[in-house]
Amino acid sequence: MDSQLSYEEAKSVASVFGEVDYQKTILLLMFREPASKYDCLKKMGDLLEDFSDYRVPRATLYRKVDELFESSFLEITGKRKFVRGSLAQTVYKYTLSFKGYAATIIYSYAFLLDPNVPKRLKKDILPKGILEAMESSMGRIFVMLLKWHKERSIDLSRAKVGILYFNLTLVLSIMDHPQDISREIDLVATYVEPFSALLGLSSRVNVKEFFEEVQILKKEAQDIEDNFLARFRKFLYSFEKEVRT
Repeated sequence: MDSQLSYEEAKSVASVFGEVDYQKTILLLMFREPASKYDCLKKMGDLLEDFSDYRVPRATLYRKVDELFESSFLEITGKRKFVRGSLAQTVYKYTLSFKGYAATIIYSYAFLLDPNVPKRLKKDILPKGILEAMESSMGRIFVMLLKWHKERSIDLSRAKVGILYFNLTLVLSIMDHPQDISREIDLVATYVEPFSALLGLSSRVNVKEFFEEVQILKKEAQDIEDNFLARFRKFLYSFEKEVRT
């Protein structure tokens, strides 16, 4: 199966979540199921025994997991007390957040397309069906959404974003590039259904009608923005004039 993106293109759109870093990718893959830092360390040692260049060093793994949590790629799913002699500490279990899953998918795709990554490593560590998933309708929509962020230099590497954010920005990306989702229109409709009233559309979406309504909505949104900016400039001018007097 051919890929919809080249390796360089995949790497570029993946950078919306921060520059592609294969140690980071592998760390995220370790948390597809709940795991502690120690679980992650052990799993990584087992999987990457023959690929030391891709292994996160023990000395930095715990710190990198903390960074992923603080950047909202991971969320805590549980905790337990660990006691050994005089040592007592809380052990946390982490799993991927919604943002973490999104980043892991596009990072894994770039990992898969990289010709320099050993084929056996790809086979051992990547989720099965990642290529098929990215070539599906949902995968194409996801890429369109990431491209929209890339075009605007929006950096999600430290942002705390969830499914509501991605649904809202999907609507905005469709307003800018409605032609990009012509083949996926029925699928898109299920994801933007909460916002269908904005477009005045029925549950059965007609492609031609959808494009026309999106363009109308885009123009109305631009008119609202222009009107607001005009009023805001007028307010600032009157405020500055009052201060000067």
